[in-house]
Amino acid sequence: MAHTEFSLNDETLRAPRIVLVAGSFPVNVTATAVWLSEMGIDISLTRVLAYQTPAGVVVTASQHYPPADVQDFLVAPTRASRRARNNAPELPEEPWTPGDFIRLATEVKYVTIHKTMDLCSEQPGQWIPSDAVQAATGRETAKHRGDYGGFGVTVRTRFKRSNQPFEMNYGALGTNQQCYRVSAEVAQMWLAAQKTLLATTTASHE
Repeated sequence: MAHTEFSLNDETLRAPRIVLVAGSFPVNVTATAVWLSEMGIDISLTRVLAYQTPAGVVVTASQHYPPADVQDFLVAPTRASRRARNNAPELPEEPWTPGDFIRLATEVKYVTIHKTMDLCSEQPGQWIPSDAVQAATGRETAKHRGDYGGFGVTVRTRFKRSNQPFEMNYGALGTNQQCYRVSAEVAQMWLAAQKTLLATTTASHE
């Protein structure tokens, strides 16, 4: 009560904004932040470091999560917009269409998501572990997980649905990690979208 201009009640506490500030963040903290973000909580991790210089101490602050290249996340939405979001109806589950996959291939820049679709489409119906995707992209752990969190927002805001193009199952292969898979039909649509993208890119260079 002493540190806020707003009264604390059910309305102001319903959709909090969380900012964690520290010198470093272990993987489990970042993973929790990604999960909370996917659940609709406005959360960010800010890294603060201090340096001794001839002129004195210099303090720097940088955003650890969401990563700088994560698109479409909401930064500090107003209380009014948060209330509107909380009162908004749930988005439906909609089948992904060939047109949706072309948009996914051309408009969405998350390399992690594209690689997830690539690996899953190579083995339709088989679970692909998260670490296999990360090994293929070479992404840092925070950015790897941030891509999935950011894509969850993209699905809701751009594609206007609640379901992602791939299935997810934590521990499906007996390991403590998220696993992904797609059906043969989805794999076919994704591969067709990739061919369309390649053809378009080739034509533009000719």
